[in-house]
Order: sequence, then C-alpha cells, then structure tokens
Amino acid sequence: MIERILANYADVISSFAIPMVIAIFALAFPLLFQTASRIDDKYNSTLLIKIFRKDWICKWFIYTLLGALICCCLWILQLPRLIDCGEFINILIDNSALILLLVSTVVLVVMTICSMWLMYVYYMPKLLFERLKKQYHNSKANDKPMLFMAISKLMHYAIKKSDSELSFSTLQFYTEAFLEYRKDKNNKIC
Repeated sequence: MIERILANYADVISSFAIPMVIAIFALAFPLLFQTASRIDDKYNSTLLIKIFRKDWICKWFIYTLLGALICCCLWILQLPRLIDCGEFINILIDNSALILLLVSTVVLVVMTICSMWLMYVYYMPKLLFERLKKQYHNSKANDKPMLFMAISKLMHYAIKKSDSELSFSTLQFYTEAFLEYRKDKNNKIC
C-alpha cells in the first residue's frame, strides 16, 4: 500500500497538501490578525490583544504555518539524496520531503482548528474570563500582573455591558486573589 501512495505522491501533494497549506495561509492567517482588531473593538484593550498573541495556540499556529511553508519549498526543490544508507533508510530519505509535508499539513490543520477555538473563546467574555483565570493560576509570578490587568479590562467590559454574572465572577476572582496575597504577606513586616 505504501508503494502505491509513494508511486503517486505527486498527485497526493498537488491535490491535498499544498492546496491545504495555501488555503490556510490565505484564509486563516489573515483571520488571526482580524481577530486581534476585533478584540480591541470589543473590549477596548490592547492588553488582551497582547495576551492573545502570546497564547501558545496562536504562537504554535504561526510556527506550524511557517513549518508547512518550508516543507512545501523542500518538496518543490526535490533535493537528491547525497549518500547511500541502506534500502530502508534510502526510502525514508528519498521520501522525507513528502513525509514532512504531509505531517506538517496535518499538524497545521489541527492548529488551525485550535486557533479557531481560541478565537471563539476571545469572542465569548465568560469563556475568556475562565481562560484568563486558569492562565493566572498556572502562570509564573512575572506574568501574573499582566493577566491580573487583563481580567480588570474584562471586568470593565462586564460593567459597561451590564453583564452581572461576569461582573460578579471577576469580583469573586479579585477577592480570592487579594485574600491569597494577604495570606502570603501575613506575619511579615512591610
């Protein structure tokens, strides 16, 4: 079966992988930047845009997109094998561009779905609050102030839109955060 796929790999690449990478580059990549401007329009916060761009999903989407584009270029170049390493290794080396391109395309599709989910989260204030709260609790000490301020921007949005559920959730978060801060500072002279 693998011989049949490898015999027609040009058809596989021309009908699946390269068009998929080009479509994602042409559609999803600009959508990622449009989402950043929509975040600013909705929440009036450049800090939330900064957190969106620093999110691991956003970063890995861009890395996998670049990797898939590089794999497309490698496949197009069709570089010949320089050394003889045995039959099995030679088959892997001869088809490495195809394997890399197919793997990078599949990973790119998965990361595109993840980034679409992330965009959905940023459009839904309650989901965004839950995500920011989880990031706050899992973050290092130097990232906490930025996430703390981002949640305050979300609280400001909730108050402006009269979203009482989100307002009370953020208030509860701040109460717990201040109590935790005071517990750490208890019995210490400032």
